[in-house]
Amino acid sequence: MSFIDKTIFNIRARLPAAKQEVDRRIVADDDRVFHTPFQTDAQLQEDTPEQMLRRKTNRLLLQAVLNKISAT
Repeated sequence: MSFIDKTIFNIRARLPAAKQEVDRRIVADDDRVFHTPFQTDAQLQEDTPEQMLRRKTNRLLLQAVLNKISAT
């Protein structure tokens, strides 16, 4: 195979015809995606101080129970 045969232009020519990107449009999905403010995962996972304290307490209690079980 020569270099010309390996070029991206020849590879694209051998690929099947591209499928249509969108079969149908759902306006509700477009509205939800494009008309809401952009939020990152970090913003969605923000907890209140009470939730953070509850999670920390549960984690410490679980660790204490596991330590007690492993000590016996």
